[in-house]
Amino acid sequence: GRAAGQKSHLWGLRAGSPGKELVLFHYAPGRDYDTLKAWLHEPLSRFDGVIVTDEYRPYQQLADEYEGIRVRGGCWAHVRRKAADALKGRRHASDAQRMIKAIAMLYELESRCADLDGAEKLAERRRLIGPWVETFYAWLDEIAPTYLSKGLMQSAIRYARNARVPLTAFLDHAELSIDNNPMERAIRPFTIGRRNWLYAGSPRGASASAFLYSLVESAKGCGLEPKAYLQALFERYPFARTTEERRALLPVFINMDPSAG
Repeated sequence: GRAAGQKSHLWGLRAGSPGKELVLFHYAPGRDYDTLKAWLHEPLSRFDGVIVTDEYRPYQQLADEYEGIRVRGGCWAHVRRKAADALKGRRHASDAQRMIKAIAMLYELESRCADLDGAEKLAERRRLIGPWVETFYAWLDEIAPTYLSKGLMQSAIRYARNARVPLTAFLDHAELSIDNNPMERAIRPFTIGRRNWLYAGSPRGASASAFLYSLVESAKGCGLEPKAYLQALFERYPFARTTEERRALLPVFINMDPSAG
């Protein structure tokens, strides 16, 4: 019912504890809030935790509507991307370059907190990164009036300033990361593949792709080698008779020990 050249979308999420992370892709013709809510309403009605997203408005609407989403964190990788766009064609001593270097310092400071948990992690983040945040935003406030409202640099500044609350939420919530890079990496194989095959021939084909990419990226997220996982899946699935037996073949549950049968 849709031509191959019509614009469609692949939504994606990544969730779980380290080493047991599942990735789920979802094909949809639209990219509005109703589409997002229709996809996630059932799991979010039982969700209790935090999320990290970019600043696409439907994500904030989702956080506002569902009480189980205790806080939404922002993505500093997206801030850096805006600055990188502004840097194109500018000299390296520009404010865009300075912004990129400042964000690199943020990541260096966060790396010093990587092995900490809970209250200890929060305390160290506040000690190391709290002053950086104040300095960074004071500098943005200072330079913002010097750029045209529709320029790329102003766009980068506006993005960071408008998103200050979610971008700095990690200072109050130890479980939040400072970016959404794990999901960005999970998306990359699909975007690289798209350069080769260009289109999904139908909604059914797009949904099949979303399903297969979900399996492969979830296998990676669970520490499994994708080819070996798919081999085990294809060998065992024909013998799965119940929902429980099929569920046991998901990457987060499967036993890859050959002696396990």
